[in-house]
Amino acid sequence: MPRDNSTKRPRRIVQQKLTEILNTSKRDDSQPFKKKPEEEVIESGARSILTFHEEDLTPIDKMLRSFDLNYKYGPCVGVKRLDRWERAYRLGMNPPIDVKVAIINSNDQLINESIFHGRL
Repeated sequence: MPRDNSTKRPRRIVQQKLTEILNTSKRDDSQPFKKKPEEEVIESGARSILTFHEEDLTPIDKMLRSFDLNYKYGPCVGVKRLDRWERAYRLGMNPPIDVKVAIINSNDQLINESIFHGRL
């Protein structure tokens, strides 16, 4: 079956139109990128939002939270803190001894659970 060339545009015209579109949509790189005012507000308040939830934490809670979130010692989801600490120790990962002491010396049963316990 012969092709109908009546609907086919010449390649040069299509290429010229694409070039025009690309040239008009380019950003002027001579001027530095300026942030919108609302983006500046969000960035300046980001640190205070992150620390807001940590205000009630004790130094021990912060240490245990840091241990939980440090994947250097392996996964923490579904694993008790003491089991994770001992596993990391056996594998030569040098987990902080303060974490083990805090877990063993605490009377609270939940201190042995990671921060993801009951959330995932």
